[in-house]
Amino acid sequence: MGLIDSQNEIFVNYSLVINTKHLFQSRGRLIKCYLSKIVIIQKNNKSYLITNLHVVTGVDFYSKATFDSQQRIPNGMGIWHNNIKLGTWTFIPETLYDRYGKKRWIECSYQGKTLDLVALPLQNLPDTIKIYPLDTTHYFRDLFILPGFPVSIIGFPNGLSSDGRLAIWKTGHIASDLAVDINGTPQFLIDATTRAGMSGSIVIFRMSPYLRKNLGTFMGIGTQFLGIYTSQSDLEEIGYVLKPIALKTLMDQLQ
Repeated sequence: MGLIDSQNEIFVNYSLVINTKHLFQSRGRLIKCYLSKIVIIQKNNKSYLITNLHVVTGVDFYSKATFDSQQRIPNGMGIWHNNIKLGTWTFIPETLYDRYGKKRWIECSYQGKTLDLVALPLQNLPDTIKIYPLDTTHYFRDLFILPGFPVSIIGFPNGLSSDGRLAIWKTGHIASDLAVDINGTPQFLIDATTRAGMSGSIVIFRMSPYLRKNLGTFMGIGTQFLGIYTSQSDLEEIGYVLKPIALKTLMDQLQ
C-alpha cells in the first residue's frame, strides 16, 4: 500500500509510520512511557529509525525539562514493526545506549546547529517483519504549494490509531512561506490541532488535481513529502515542521 501519483511512483507508504513506546529501566523492570512516531529510512543496506531528538532523550528540545515526572530518561524504545503479513505487528525493543553507556543515535547537524532530528540504527530486525522505508528519492518535487494549502500529519495523537497499529491522518494548513526558514532553522509552520505524542510524524501534501511549477494542472493525485513534525505552541495551535533538507542532511551524515 502506498501513496501513488499519476506517474505511478510509490512515494510514501501507509505502513511506514510506526507506533513506539519509551522504555525506562526502574529497579530491574521496564516501565512503559509516552508514545511517539517514527519512520524508517535505509542507506547502504542499513535501516534507521528517524524521529525527534527529544523523543530519544526524554528532554524537551527547547526548555531542557524532562518529560518524566520522576526525572528518568529512556534507555530503550519499543517499536511496533509491521509483519510480513500486512495487518499484523510485532513489538520489538531497541536500546538507546550501547554497553558502555554511549548514545547510539546520530544527531542532525545543520550548518553547525543541532536540530531536533535523529537517526537510530536498528539492530533487531527478525525475518518475520517487513520494513517499509520512506522513499528518499523524492525529497524535492515541483508541486505548486502555497501558505493556506492543506497538509496531512500522519501519526498517533495521544496514542490513538485507526485500526491495529495503523496511523491516523490529521489535517492542518501551511501557515508560513515554505521558502522561508523559521528562526534560522530549516522548518516551516502549520496551523493544526495536534496532540501529545505526535512528535516525529510525517507531514505530506496531497492534492487532486494538482499543479506543477511552470507545467500547469495535472489530473490524478499529487503527493509531496514536506517534512517531519517536531513540536507545537499549544496556545496558538501552531506546529513546527522540519523541512526535507533536514532529513537529507541527516542522511548524508550516516555511514
